[in-house]
Amino acid sequence: MSSITRNEPELKAFGICLLWAFVLLFFVSPDSFTHDMNYRWDSAVFFTCGKAWMEGMLPYVDFADSKGPLLWLINGIAYLMSPRNYLGVFWLDVLSYSVVFYFDYKIARLFLNDNRRLALLALPLVSLAYFNPWYHFETSAEDWCQPVISATFYMMCRVLYKDNGQDKRHIEKAAFMLGFAMMWALLIKFSITAMLGVTGCYFLYYLLKEHLPVGVPLMYFMAGFAGLALPFLIYMLFTNTLGDFLYEYFANTMATVQSDNVFLVYLREWLRTLYDAYYAALFVVCVAGCLMISRRVEKHKFFLLIAFLGFYGLSIHHAIHRHYVNCCLFFALFFVVCMLEMNREWLLKRTKRVFAFVFALLVLANFTFTEGFLVPNLFFCTNKGEKNDFYKIGSYLAQKEKPTIIYYRFTDRGFGTPSCALPGSVYWHTQTGETVEMKRKQYEDAISGKADFVFCYHSSENDSLFTSAGYHKQCDTGEFSLFGKNPPSSHPK
Repeated sequence: MSSITRNEPELKAFGICLLWAFVLLFFVSPDSFTHDMNYRWDSAVFFTCGKAWMEGMLPYVDFADSKGPLLWLINGIAYLMSPRNYLGVFWLDVLSYSVVFYFDYKIARLFLNDNRRLALLALPLVSLAYFNPWYHFETSAEDWCQPVISATFYMMCRVLYKDNGQDKRHIEKAAFMLGFAMMWALLIKFSITAMLGVTGCYFLYYLLKEHLPVGVPLMYFMAGFAGLALPFLIYMLFTNTLGDFLYEYFANTMATVQSDNVFLVYLREWLRTLYDAYYAALFVVCVAGCLMISRRVEKHKFFLLIAFLGFYGLSIHHAIHRHYVNCCLFFALFFVVCMLEMNREWLLKRTKRVFAFVFALLVLANFTFTEGFLVPNLFFCTNKGEKNDFYKIGSYLAQKEKPTIIYYRFTDRGFGTPSCALPGSVYWHTQTGETVEMKRKQYEDAISGKADFVFCYHSSENDSLFTSAGYHKQCDTGEFSLFGKNPPSSHPK
């Protein structure tokens, strides 16, 4: 009973985090009940990969993309929960951000003299960063890494700023969490592992500088790192796909981001911070927060700043879309913490108003501002041409149960989600920066009749190509054409 009583405040705090995540995501997440399911981008690719895996296809052999198997496992579970839409993604996202908010709350408590109520106010304010439509327009790979980032930095901050290295258990837990987080990121998007690696280097520096044992923390780090990797390794060895995984996930992915002059490209990416308002705002807020925290602590003043620069410097490289920097948004928490401390009395009197204001602001922002060239507004009350085309194409795909499809010279945008469509080729859709070999393989599979359907841009060239390959045109939209093996049935009016 005493244990339950002792943990009651923590359970209540997590409950608040869960409630906030649900209410907020219910209105702002494109995967929720309040949004339609048409016109996805990367999230449609991840969902197709997860679906294919759950349907018995082999990762990196029957389908491939530039992401890791954990991301596909998460989306596979979401597919099992709700196979013909993204509601499973929504519920897992709610759980994921509940964990994010809980550890953000615990970090805030560390720097706010354990003031629980004030720390809870960090939740709505940091949400302004996480769900700012400048950077966040769908559930990306970065979203699924946010929980381990928040958990790792909580444990690191507890060691560096609360214990001062006196509690060996906390050092061991931090080491284990760091290893676990790095493998978690490696199995989703390996560049985020490199970002966390900067934090790992600082942790090692801290242990050496303070003359603390390194061997035991290293063992805990390896336990976290290897423990998560082991099930995936066993699966790949059992299915003989380890070599395919290494080739597709590392070699092919690196080949898609090659550049002639890496130094000039990277310099240009850093200079973008000076003139691009989106990157400049993120950089200024996060650096300001880290520097303000540095003035309040006695030791390790620049740990957070070093960690942020590591995250930012790696995330902006080849950042063709702004959601690539989403992992950096965590560091806005420290700016929030400092603002809470500076306005403590005023905010404590207006707790409910702050939650309500931020909620209304985020809903309004996500409803009115979208990345039009990527994801038009998906709120259920809209009725746009893209939605009509989406369901028109879906009705033809539904002529066959779980059809296979190739998106020829095109990205999977989720047209096959309502019909549970599966990849018709290892390169069933066109990856950004695809190699010559990827193009060749997709072309060969597309004209061989391997897939039930081929989806492509509308053009006379594509009409001739796929008609000569034995396909029948199913339908045209303003931008796309759909070809199938069988003559089309009439489209329902």
